[in-house]
Amino acid sequence: LPNVTTVGVLDADLGLYTDSFRAAETTFNMLTQVVGRAGRGDSEGKAWLQTMNPNHKVIQLAANQDYDGFYELEVNLRRVQNAPPFGDFAAITFTGMDEARVLRGAVKFKESLNSLLGSQYSQEQCTVLGPAPCPVPKINYHFRHRLTLRCRMTKELRLLLAHLLRQFSIDRENRGVTAFIDINGYD
Repeated sequence: LPNVTTVGVLDADLGLYTDSFRAAETTFNMLTQVVGRAGRGDSEGKAWLQTMNPNHKVIQLAANQDYDGFYELEVNLRRVQNAPPFGDFAAITFTGMDEARVLRGAVKFKESLNSLLGSQYSQEQCTVLGPAPCPVPKINYHFRHRLTLRCRMTKELRLLLAHLLRQFSIDRENRGVTAFIDINGYD
């Protein structure tokens, strides 16, 4: 777009405050793309970024289009957090119209998982967080709660989770509750 000389982004830092481990990457990508749109022709371009946190490192790196600096920041942060590609996050979401039943199912699933991780699967490095309400806790009259696993998704752990999901689905106490797993999902 050769005639675009000015670009503005409102609330440029808003995407940084989501619960996704990809939040910084997504924000950096969006900002560098939009900043790069201004001034492609013969005219000089300007980009205006509105932010509540102008000193945030991701905002500064994006404004300067410093890809190498962002990579170093992000890869070190992911290494410390054991986030992909150094580890995995798995979200196990429970949904149903009866919130008490949904929560009870999530707690029971967590107890079963922790029990197996403490015995037969003790070689698996896995931390189970939750259950907690999902960021959007209710959709179409269905309540949603989530367990979050910080782990390395090995074949054994995948098989264990598949087994627990099958057991969950045939347990009569979980009637009306659905469970599914999203590994390293895009929120």
